[in-house]
Amino acid sequence: MSYRPKPPTTIKIGPIPFDVIKEPSENSGLMEYEDQRITLNDSMGLHCELETLLHESFHAMLTCIGKEELSDNEGFVQAASNALTALLINNIDLIRYINEVARKA
Repeated sequence: MSYRPKPPTTIKIGPIPFDVIKEPSENSGLMEYEDQRITLNDSMGLHCELETLLHESFHAMLTCIGKEELSDNEGFVQAASNALTALLINNIDLIRYINEVARKA
């Protein structure tokens, strides 16, 4: 069996920690703001799982800053999270830079 990276169990979005849970589901993912939970379908491929985690995190970010109307716009969230996923996957040096800056914070 080959190594497969696992998503974090918690993501902090603004001041709020969200639990990240993988379980069987009919949906790819779900963000439950009041319960501080992001659920991912446990049968997705690796890249789909990453995109879904960023997608649901984007819903949470928008809700956290009071932009529920944007969070409810699934087309906007899908386009933005796809762009963010591509930016991060295609720019590993950017990820390294973010990690270095975060260590200094």
